[in-house]
Amino acid sequence: MRIRGQSLVFLLAFAGCRERDQPFDGGASARDSAGVTIVMNRQPVWHPDSAWRLGPEPVLEIGGGDGPGFGEIVGLIRTPAGAIAAADAGGQVIRVFAPDGRLVRTVGRQGTGAGEFQALSWLSHAGDSLLAFDLLSRRVTLFGAAGRVRSVQLEGRGPELAAPIGRFEDGTLLVATGGARFPFAGEEGTARRDSALLLRYASRGAVADTVAQVAWGETFGVGIASGAGRFVAPMPRPFGRRSSVLLVGDEIVVADAERYELDVLDTEGRPVRSIRRERGLIPVTPEAIAAYRGALDRSAGSRGLQMQLDSALRSALDSAPYPAVMPAYEQVIADDEGNLWVLDYSVRLDQPRRWSVFSREGRWLGDVITPVGFRVTDIGLDWVLGVWRGPDGEDRIRMYQVIRIESRPVEGVPGR
Repeated sequence: MRIRGQSLVFLLAFAGCRERDQPFDGGASARDSAGVTIVMNRQPVWHPDSAWRLGPEPVLEIGGGDGPGFGEIVGLIRTPAGAIAAADAGGQVIRVFAPDGRLVRTVGRQGTGAGEFQALSWLSHAGDSLLAFDLLSRRVTLFGAAGRVRSVQLEGRGPELAAPIGRFEDGTLLVATGGARFPFAGEEGTARRDSALLLRYASRGAVADTVAQVAWGETFGVGIASGAGRFVAPMPRPFGRRSSVLLVGDEIVVADAERYELDVLDTEGRPVRSIRRERGLIPVTPEAIAAYRGALDRSAGSRGLQMQLDSALRSALDSAPYPAVMPAYEQVIADDEGNLWVLDYSVRLDQPRRWSVFSREGRWLGDVITPVGFRVTDIGLDWVLGVWRGPDGEDRIRMYQVIRIESRPVEGVPGR
């Protein structure tokens, strides 16, 4: 099995000997470097009167009060037909809601049989069918619109974790395998950047190809227990870089947060485009560390595995290896048009969040602000879907309209 996209840095560095400028507008420049288009952004396209923004109030809210309660939402999507599906790891179930918020069906449950989960961790759609992944069994389950259930177990090696990324247009699945190793592969108190392989899986669960090797998350070693039973466990590094990998059509976007760059690969793992923005990295100051600790303290209401991780991390902060600078960004999500939404990195959970939107070709369009406490999970042509935690500590599903010039109302929402 060969790795075709082993080093983006290597390819881009050697491509520098064959560069030529291309015309672009005044806020950006593009150059071709041995077949790789490099787009450097300095200013956004949007003027203040043409910038996108969210509506002041959600057009839909599910949960809270007499509505359904959610344990731990690990996946939340809107299907092409307008249905909203929420994967709840708290109950190992998937709830499907009509466009107006009515619960129409529930699929999955705790267990090891067909259509059951032990560690529900991912949700996507294939048309109006749902695709879900169980982390423990490495099993992908398809729930058809007519009630059909079909499961496939992904081929794997040893204890490697698997994280589905998306589905190619031919039906094969892109999956990241690897990440943090247990026990920690290093000395206590040291930090490391783990890597992952991007694998292409055929419909029967066998690996069809190895597409690329990419940087993954950052961890540091924390000693657990004492005496003969003591071991070093990997914990998320404070201000650590965490890669976003997403599938946009048949292109793979790899964003490792080292610099403000997004690398775009073809289906073979070859670089085709690098999207960049002129922006310096923010230093990690004592004030930032205090804000980070405060954010962890406020996350005391987290549940399940996340609660355990947060608790162990709080205990290890005094000896944590803090980096000199923060990640270039926090997360990248693609909308239904292929635009890339890049979330500014922040530890201030009590403030609105800023997303910079880039066209699929790499041009920085402008910024969109999302409300305090709103975690975005899916973005459409003119809507944003996500999870909002209310003052009562309960999670709710919310959808906001994205207001554009000549924007269209969100279909299927009463009164819009």
